Amino acid sequence: SGGRIAIHMYNDMRLLGGIAAAIAVALTIALIARGERLEVVRNPLASWHWIAVTALVVVSAIATRASWDAIKKNDVGLGQTSGAVQWAYTSKGVAETMARYTDRAQAIRGVMIDSIAFIPSYVLLLASFAFAVAKYTGQPWLVIAGWLVPLAGALDYLENAGIYLALGNVTTAVAPLTYAASQLKWLIVFTVPLFTLFAGLAAPLARLLHR
Repeated sequence: SGGRIAIHMYNDMRLLGGIAAAIAVALTIALIARGERLEVVRNPLASWHWIAVTALVVVSAIATRASWDAIKKNDVGLGQTSGAVQWAYTSKGVAETMARYTDRAQAIRGVMIDSIAFIPSYVLLLASFAFAVAKYTGQPWLVIAGWLVPLAGALDYLENAGIYLALGNVTTAVAPLTYAASQLKWLIVFTVPLFTLFAGLAAPLARLLHR
């Protein structure tokens, strides 16, 4: 069962990464073609000094890496990642996944680190990156992308709630909801930074075409 979960996770990540890249490319092409620069939503970093913007991105990146490393350290000897339950979309799959944990308390601790440290850190990192690029390229679509990141964080907490219910022997009936929240979360997490990068690089071309 462990091998099936790993293969399933790998295939899901590849599929979601491909979909995210396609969405990011399509949005970038649409951005270049339309060239709209309307201030549709407010950029929270619009009035920030570049030093403060840079510091925010750097600090959130360090926090994200530190919390990720803390989860990896916690999961040593666990048999699989503490969040592996997210990849099981049936009650049977959840039960098979949990059977591979060597210590459920250790798995719960990993999910707690994720909830307390990693989720807030990566949400701040991805959102601030999008807002920063939007600030210096004048691309309002990136502001919208930045505001989508908290939705990924909310979905991650919903996913973790399902994992807690499973690890606490409360219920595995929410497996489909946990899986759906995980998939949508990953799609946003992949799409936003890719779109931010592509749109930032394409900004000079967009300005040239719409002078």
